[in-house]
Amino acid sequence: MNTVKRNLYLIIIGLFAGFLTNCQNPQRQVVQSESPDKLTGTWTMIKESGGKYALMDCGDGSETIELTADSVLHKGIMEETGSKIDHRARSGDSTAIYLDKAGTSYYKLVKPDMQTGISKWLIKEGDGPEIEKFFVDKAHLATIKKSKGTASDCGTNLSAGDPVDDSLVIGNGSLTASIEGGNCISIRDKSGNMQFERCLDEGNIIELRKVKGDFLPLTFMSGPHSMDADFFLRGKEWTTKSITFYRHTESGDVKTTKAMDVSLRDFDFGSVAESFE
Repeated sequence: MNTVKRNLYLIIIGLFAGFLTNCQNPQRQVVQSESPDKLTGTWTMIKESGGKYALMDCGDGSETIELTADSVLHKGIMEETGSKIDHRARSGDSTAIYLDKAGTSYYKLVKPDMQTGISKWLIKEGDGPEIEKFFVDKAHLATIKKSKGTASDCGTNLSAGDPVDDSLVIGNGSLTASIEGGNCISIRDKSGNMQFERCLDEGNIIELRKVKGDFLPLTFMSGPHSMDADFFLRGKEWTTKSITFYRHTESGDVKTTKAMDVSLRDFDFGSVAESFE
């Protein structure tokens, strides 16, 4: 009987000692919470200023990073890119997520704070510069105050400073089209370099149709009439092989489609409309 009591006593002492060890070793708990599984999920970009953080309200969503066990989906204000994770590396309190074996493209989480859900991210793509941003995890997003985003926070026409009305990622994400001022369209590559830019005459309106594909789906409006056209990049020019014209009448819109070769650079609403008369 004494032997049984002694064994029970030793078991209780062992359990109590293990409990004290876990409580007195917070560093061990932090390491566990920063495992890859704990870092997966959606991270939303926030702006840091003087140690304070705010979520920029741009009206059309925020920049996010969706991190899974094997991939990274980076959704920006004007573009979206998805990549497979090649490997991970841990150094001190930082975790690096590499997208290639050479380590030229990566996402590094520096000192993630599990109490606030905020982490500094260092992002680099190929030969481009390393960019520093701050993100908060989904569990703590509601704790971040919102602030109205400025033009620089939410995407702008870099040359003119005009706010972007709408944007669309084309094809595999290498190009992004943006509408500014209602009648101007620009197309930039992933590095932000201008590939195409044009403004229509005043009174003409351009809209992006939310259609996925390796083409540029546009709607043109002038007065009561409108046109739809899908422009494909052929060589250095964006051209379409057909245009659908919507003529507004008292009994409703009349839809007509015609085959015609028109480049976006030379597009003129009035001239195209005349071909439908």
